[in-house]
Amino acid sequence: MRIPLSEKNTRSKQSQMHKQHKQLTDKQRVLNFLCDVTNTTNDHSLKYDLMKCVETIEGKENVEYVELKGALREALEENERLEQDKVKLMCENEYLKEMMDKKKDPATR
Repeated sequence: MRIPLSEKNTRSKQSQMHKQHKQLTDKQRVLNFLCDVTNTTNDHSLKYDLMKCVETIEGKENVEYVELKGALREALEENERLEQDKVKLMCENEYLKEMMDKKKDPATR
């Protein structure tokens, strides 16, 4: 006894694919497109650029970017501290110059 064949046609498959396509958000469609192009291209620089685009769209931060941002923050903090030290040293230098001038010139008191 034969099992009856189920009816398969392209119209039902197309409608299923269309429903799935409608359920995808714009972001997911763009990500899928970028991933497809990344997988099919042979241009390595384009692949790298597309992977960075995908990371950016997905919200993943680039490790190099995070490290550079941290290093910049540290450098800015160090710069601020050095500026404060510079101002203190300049004030102290002026004070010491005045004290030396007073000791050298007792008549100006």
